[in-house]
Amino acid sequence: IGYKPNTIAQSLSKGHLNIIALVLGDLRNPFYAELAFRMQKMLNEHGYMVMVFNSEYDVEKELEFIKMSQMFCFAGLMLITVNRSAESYNGDAVFIDNFQASYMCMVHLLSLGHRRIGFIHGQETSSASNLRYVGYVQAMENYQMPIDERHVFHGDLKMESGREAAEVITQMEPEQRPTAMLVANDLTALGFMDGCWKHGIKVPEDVSLVSFDNISFSSMCNIQLTTIDQNLEEMCSQAVRLILKRLNNPEAP
Repeated sequence: IGYKPNTIAQSLSKGHLNIIALVLGDLRNPFYAELAFRMQKMLNEHGYMVMVFNSEYDVEKELEFIKMSQMFCFAGLMLITVNRSAESYNGDAVFIDNFQASYMCMVHLLSLGHRRIGFIHGQETSSASNLRYVGYVQAMENYQMPIDERHVFHGDLKMESGREAAEVITQMEPEQRPTAMLVANDLTALGFMDGCWKHGIKVPEDVSLVSFDNISFSSMCNIQLTTIDQNLEEMCSQAVRLILKRLNNPEAP
């Protein structure tokens, strides 16, 4: 007879809407775009819609989106900003071993004979970025290599911070420049590569580069970036499994 049920009314009778809020740091970053695509597909298969919020790494915006999710009775919220964990947060989290991944990158570079190795941070509030830096420092110490602070840069996971770091090292004398760089993410690494190319410095001939995320652009024929693959499929699968477990058993500690 043409009757269509009111989905909102049905959901509220259960105490929540079948919507999961997905808060991302920067949707323009291909890593987050791919993650959102996979997450939506997986959650849709379990009957949940996904609403994406872009925080631009702004804590106030993140808080606003969290409150909004509560106000509109969303079923759950997944906070995916800079792959960070908080020591004060006693709940579910999914992330790679950032220290070990960074250390692996450094062993690779050191085994190639590099001794002047630099590093480009992500946000200082990011535990992922900080652990990657600790891995970098630990490897340099273990191989008894001094760290030149002129080769360490603080970025924001965007291309421009990579270009800015490249601008600095291209002004150094060749014997003072780092011969390799470990970079917090692929997007920053691509910016670094672009900055180097503009000044006639070749990658990897003049400076080797290793980064994180393995976004699609990193394997283009003219780039071929060495990068850590975080296994997005597995990461998304584990996150969805955990949130569904919570939704199906809300009384669990």
